[in-house]
Amino acid sequence: MSKPRTVESRSPEYEILGRNIAAAREQFNISQAEAARRIGIPQGTYSGYETGTRRVNLSMLKRIADCYGVTIDILIGSGTVPNPSEFSTRIRNLRKKNGMTQDGLSARLDLTKQAVSQWERGIREPDFATLEKIADFFGVETDYLIGRTAAPAALNQTERSLIAAFRDLSPAEQRLILRSVGISQ
Repeated sequence: MSKPRTVESRSPEYEILGRNIAAAREQFNISQAEAARRIGIPQGTYSGYETGTRRVNLSMLKRIADCYGVTIDILIGSGTVPNPSEFSTRIRNLRKKNGMTQDGLSARLDLTKQAVSQWERGIREPDFATLEKIADFFGVETDYLIGRTAAPAALNQTERSLIAAFRDLSPAEQRLILRSVGISQ
């Protein structure tokens, strides 16, 4: 595995990536030094990623995304950085809506009560595997849990098929369908 190399001039792609990495770090209100420590790299290397003067290889990009609990798409600019407090609010609301205590939820997910408590207080967030487990348990999408979407429920197969078929239509056909169901565009 080769090390990422420093580049002399910034490319627009690495500037965008750097801004997104910085935005993800700022959501957690931690310093570059702390971020570098958590990822296990020197602070100067991490700083280079944020300024866009250092190229980021895919394995490092994955480590950074994992550190912040975001997808690589978010870091490269295809998504928005989730708000950590949104997760704490949503998991608490889902737990209460389902009439569960923190003890009950932790038992159902095979986790400690402290983990659930820390999530709800915004102190910590789950790793991706646990986030998927929570989403499956409550029947919601992971994007909903982290605040990327407002709709909690995942699409069923019929809904996904309808969307796929709609996307295959011409713009004129799409407008016709939208008008027929009372959606004006």
